[in-house]
Amino acid sequence: MDSADRAGSSAVGNKVDGRLRDIREADLPKLLAHRNEIETRRWLGVGNAITDSQHRAWFDGLSKPGFSRYAIFVADGVDVGLIRVTHIDAEEGTAFVGADVFSEHRGKGYGSDVFEAAMGEAITLGATKKLYLKVFVDNERAVHIYTCAGFTIDQDYPVDFLFRLGSPRAYVLMQKDLFS
Repeated sequence: MDSADRAGSSAVGNKVDGRLRDIREADLPKLLAHRNEIETRRWLGVGNAITDSQHRAWFDGLSKPGFSRYAIFVADGVDVGLIRVTHIDAEEGTAFVGADVFSEHRGKGYGSDVFEAAMGEAITLGATKKLYLKVFVDNERAVHIYTCAGFTIDQDYPVDFLFRLGSPRAYVLMQKDLFS
């Protein structure tokens, strides 16, 4: 099975076994709406709405070889969320991970499953030692999911602030050691 349609297991999540699929051109309107939702922008720290041309450039960049992977998480034939694996460094064995649940599926227990898929994809892509993520400290749902998945706050990384959507927002770096 190739990376375009990889089954996922769910050690952290408890709702479904899903699969990942590549992002397609037909997904662009839904993804732009998702990326521009105020709640998504709030949790991702994006101040201004993303324009059509910015969104198109992002999508076009996904097909270039590099150090990132974005994919749609599908459960029971329905697109439930988006996973991100970025800053992949196979030599160091590290990557950054992230996951979003689309608004119509939030609060239904999918968050852990989508995040588990992101972690699995990072490992598949070469993260063999450590995973990282940044999270706003007031995003309690995400912090809970990440903590349950074995992530801890990196005490060597200072709390940082982004000024987005009208106020300063504190965020931290979390990390998880793999296979130790």
